[in-house]
Amino acid sequence: MTDGSNIPVTNNSAINWTSSDTSVATITSGLVSGNGLAHGVSKGTVTVYAVGFVDGTRFEGSAQLEVTDAVPVNLTITPVDPSIAKGTEQQFEAEVALSSGINLTVTEEADWSSSDTNVATITSSQTLGNGVSYGVDVGTANISSSFSLNGVTVSNTTQLNVTPATIVSVEVTPLGPSVPKGATQQFVAKAIMTDESEQDITASALTSWRTDNASIATVNELGLVQTLEQGVTLVQATYDGFTGETIIIVTEPVLDSITVTPNPIIVGIGVEGIGYLTAIGHYSDGGGNRSYGRR
Repeated sequence: MTDGSNIPVTNNSAINWTSSDTSVATITSGLVSGNGLAHGVSKGTVTVYAVGFVDGTRFEGSAQLEVTDAVPVNLTITPVDPSIAKGTEQQFEAEVALSSGINLTVTEEADWSSSDTNVATITSSQTLGNGVSYGVDVGTANISSSFSLNGVTVSNTTQLNVTPATIVSVEVTPLGPSVPKGATQQFVAKAIMTDESEQDITASALTSWRTDNASIATVNELGLVQTLEQGVTLVQATYDGFTGETIIIVTEPVLDSITVTPNPIIVGIGVEGIGYLTAIGHYSDGGGNRSYGRR
């Protein structure tokens, strides 16, 4: 003004805003509010003009606007604050919003870090496979990601909660033993955990044992199998919804021992005795064969 004062006229309807090259930048004009807002379309330089009348006086002004390459304005990490069991992995994703309005997935290009590698580690600076976190021990770690483009860096952080290891499978051993009819076989059941540790659950009250053919073999609550007839049957242990199994092969009975009678044998000195000895073979299924011999 002639008195040296300034009057804001940005949103005055009498003011017309223009850009010298709308392929580089546009500018709002003729709105009730929000006039004079430039939007970079492509890299380059334009002149922005403001022309109008105020109190009957025409004026105009101009300014140079340089549109640079798009820059990141914020970074988002997903998932947010997840929980994983010890010994398992979590894939994180990083997405960047650019000043151009475009969103980019930058999981592989971003830098990743963990605040406590004793609780969780995370892959970074690899050719592929970045953003993969591994639960080392129970606890909480901050997972951070940062990304730089055209001189601007954006970052963000989320939490990862590592919980105790959970069961992933049940293993029954020994695998496929051959056991004679009438004999017993002790089986062992182990719970395999997410951290690759093992827990003996053979005698656990939560473990359920069974065979799929009780005429061939039965199993008690402690995993001890009693063989009954020749054949093959499954032996299964179920714990916390997980089942492990193997087979048992029941073979023909075997000879366990031989008993000779009479015992002791008494013969006088110088006397030649004539009689019979009896030998009984005892088999694993409780059966026995008897043979006789002269003495």
